[in-house]
Amino acid sequence: MAVPLLPIAALGALCAVLLLSLAARGLLGAYRKLVWRTKFVLIALGLAYGFGGTFDRAALLAWLHSLLYLLALLAALQLLVLSQARPQLLCGLVTALRPFASLGLPTQAFCVRMMLTLEYVAVLRVQPWRELLAQVSNAPAIAQDQVHDEIIVVPNQCWRWLDTAALLGCAMATAGCVFWFAR
Repeated sequence: MAVPLLPIAALGALCAVLLLSLAARGLLGAYRKLVWRTKFVLIALGLAYGFGGTFDRAALLAWLHSLLYLLALLAALQLLVLSQARPQLLCGLVTALRPFASLGLPTQAFCVRMMLTLEYVAVLRVQPWRELLAQVSNAPAIAQDQVHDEIIVVPNQCWRWLDTAALLGCAMATAGCVFWFAR
């Protein structure tokens, strides 16, 4: 929550810890690919600060802070997504969106659509997409009696005291880092 408020030294330490965690799990190659895919965001960030008008130390530190924050965010997302199986990701998404469900929003339908999209993208990644697009655009319409319904079960986990303790522990650790490095 307060990670964007961390100073550059703390963000650098966070990036180092996250990179060590990625290396321990053998995910540095996947992280390198993710950073390469976000190259245009990094270029836009560099151009925004480069053409911002001021070339003083404060502007350079602001650019470095934004860059470290983006790299730490990508590393944390990489650790989260690749260290969890899809059912655990779906359960976490349902749990995270639970406050919106209390407002009447269809969060379970959103989560199912998200996971189906991710499954479809994983299948499409190995197939030539232009040929698939040509097949879909030339395919005849599917008759209503040919459509098969499937039941999709959304895993839903109850909120435990351990979840609250972990959330409070992370919040206190982040606040402690902000307080420690802000002096």
